[in-house]
Amino acid sequence: MGGTGNDLARVLGWGGGFQGGSLVHLLQDAGRAQICLLDRWTVSFDESLAAAPAAAPRQSRRITWRRSTRKHEPRAPIELCNYLCVGVGAAVTLGFHQMRERRPDLFVLRFLNKVWYTWSGLQTLASGGINLATSLSLTCDGVELELPQGLQGVVVLNINSYGGGCDLWGTDGYGSDEALVPLQHSPQDKLLDVVGVRSIVEITAAQVGLPKLANTVRLAQANSVTMVTTASLPVQIDGEPFKLERATTVDISWKSQALMLEKVPGDDISATEIVEWALQRGIVNAAQRSALLAEIASRRGARAA
Repeated sequence: MGGTGNDLARVLGWGGGFQGGSLVHLLQDAGRAQICLLDRWTVSFDESLAAAPAAAPRQSRRITWRRSTRKHEPRAPIELCNYLCVGVGAAVTLGFHQMRERRPDLFVLRFLNKVWYTWSGLQTLASGGINLATSLSLTCDGVELELPQGLQGVVVLNINSYGGGCDLWGTDGYGSDEALVPLQHSPQDKLLDVVGVRSIVEITAAQVGLPKLANTVRLAQANSVTMVTTASLPVQIDGEPFKLERATTVDISWKSQALMLEKVPGDDISATEIVEWALQRGIVNAAQRSALLAEIASRRGARAA
């Protein structure tokens, strides 16, 4: 899951990272945690749109040559839990990743990691960015969307924490179509939140708590998302960056739901503790426990929405 595990931990109430100290309180909180649901998605890739390679030029009879048997391996499907990013945000992550691969000795402290990540962002900003309106088509629930000119990034969110706690969907729906403003986020509603980003500056503004400067655009909420690339584009899935070098159709479809542990505030007793007590006393069996926990998580999510 890469570095996005901290984003998921924030959503579940565990904070953005372990700060050291005793593990006793953390384990006690885990024992009191309540069960919640998290949607999981499958990202599949189809490169059949890519142009066939040009035929090799005819060789002279005097030259002996061997045809290469190397084939392009199709990209395997990837499971998505947190978010997928195409464009400027993925470019920053990819630059950071490549820098760390070349010089791992420079990435020995958390503070230095932030410095190098910022440097990657500045390099991306200086490069002039990416115009996705001419290199990407986006279809949500079968409806193709018209991307705004100058859009440099598309982020598909399953959780409302991106890049270290950044809420790109936003609570006020700033810069978005009026029909999307009242829509709320939920990590278990079998819907993805699709957001447009005009530059790396917007992501930075959202990260430091300046939503009016961020001006990200809500594009859609959808159960299925399809993107077709027509140029080489950087992609990031749950913190793992790579580049799509050829024309590719990227399909995101709902897979299943996972049971997660969500921190209970204060000293509240969770329904999960009661179910575990019932299992230990033989009041319910393991199958009944699983069914109860799933139903508790489902009802809690519906009430929160």
